[in-house]
Amino acid sequence: AGLAEQRGLLFEARGEYGKATNAYLDALEKDPANTSLTLRLGGAQVEDGAFDAAEQTLSKVIRDMPNSAEAEYFIGRVAFGRGRTPDALTHFDRAVSLDGTKGEYHLYVGRAALEMGNLGRTLEEVLAAINFAPELGDAYWIRAIVRLRMGAVKDALTDLVKTLKLKPARTEAYAVMGDCHEQLRQLPEAIAAYRTAVTRDPKRGEWWYRLGMLQGDS
Repeated sequence: AGLAEQRGLLFEARGEYGKATNAYLDALEKDPANTSLTLRLGGAQVEDGAFDAAEQTLSKVIRDMPNSAEAEYFIGRVAFGRGRTPDALTHFDRAVSLDGTKGEYHLYVGRAALEMGNLGRTLEEVLAAINFAPELGDAYWIRAIVRLRMGAVKDALTDLVKTLKLKPARTEAYAVMGDCHEQLRQLPEAIAAYRTAVTRDPKRGEWWYRLGMLQGDS
């Protein structure tokens, strides 16, 4: 199990969660009672978007480790990915209550709170996320959304620059950046930001719409 588990950890570090899942499954064939390894499998399945499999895996972990903050967090991720935001928030809150030092847990409390329209709670949690894990690019992205909605547009732009420095793959940050520039009447910058967003993710119809509207106004 040791070698297979190490391969799984290596694949996770590379962001290759499907391969990590297969490695952990191989490891569990040799050590099926290893709950920590089962948790690693569940986490990899969540990151890979395999929510059905992850839910089954993580339910086993919770039975054996009812006070596992990490298991609660990943079960929350499953619920969040399926659009069950109130359920997700319950699990994220429990994860934080079990281990309040993990920035990622606070970040997802904030993300769920944002989905539910609670800007104050969102800001509180992303500040905690940044405090515990200042390298979390998504924390600055979520804070930028809150700041934008509160009218602090320039501060939001600063956060978005930080987001893309720490997490260049966060394409949504370009769309929010476009919104910021639009509100500041900086149309060339807004068009450039939305153009980058749709180039990177051409399936987002609302971004194409905003880009078209801006190009019509320029």
